[in-house]
Amino acid sequence: MTLGTRARKREWVAGGDAPGHPASKGGPEAAAAARKLVRVNVPVARPMVHPPVPVFAAVLLVASLLFPYWTITLYAPQYPGGLRASVYLTHVKGDTDEISNLNHYIGMKALDEAAPLERSVAVPTVLLFALGLALSAWVRRFRVLLRLPAIAFPAAVVADIAYWLWRFGHSLDPAAPIRLEPFMPVILGRGEIAQFATVAMFGPGFFLALAAAGLAIYDLVRDRRSSPRAVTAVPRIGGGGR
Repeated sequence: MTLGTRARKREWVAGGDAPGHPASKGGPEAAAAARKLVRVNVPVARPMVHPPVPVFAAVLLVASLLFPYWTITLYAPQYPGGLRASVYLTHVKGDTDEISNLNHYIGMKALDEAAPLERSVAVPTVLLFALGLALSAWVRRFRVLLRLPAIAFPAAVVADIAYWLWRFGHSLDPAAPIRLEPFMPVILGRGEIAQFATVAMFGPGFFLALAAAGLAIYDLVRDRRSSPRAVTAVPRIGGGGR
């Protein structure tokens, strides 16, 4: 569904074309007056608004709270099925106790010690960003500003995950049973921690947030491209020529 509204815009037109102008009375003076330009109000079409796109993007962003944003799986001979941790915006699920116990041997912090502030504000933050997306469908003057937080959100999540991985890998306990040099765990793809092979990937929650950002950008581009074509030509009033 699209919505269009009508407005009025001041344009220069020939005097003879203006409604009620003296040129309509005829004669030499009227002809001279007809050649002068006067300003009149003419109707123009405002750019089209597409409410469903930003609203749908807002729904996707809120739904992302229900799914993990990032997962990591550790493989070792004693764990043939692997140990998996799924990181949501609000909590961590999976084999978190086993992985935290293994982290203890190399002096790495437990998983639930990561991002306490981010997890505590995740829900109100996502709801606020989603509200901005939805409102941008109608508050056109600030639509870019309202959508910008949701557009930047996936990149901010990636940066935050990378920061905590770096922090965990560079704050190893020197008194741990197994000593490792500081390292950066992989954020995407295959890696290795001690005798464990790891596979890290983004989860459905991240891709929903990414889709919301993509829809917000797509709608802005479509709106920008459609705006010049939405402006109607200046109508000729009264049928007079220049």
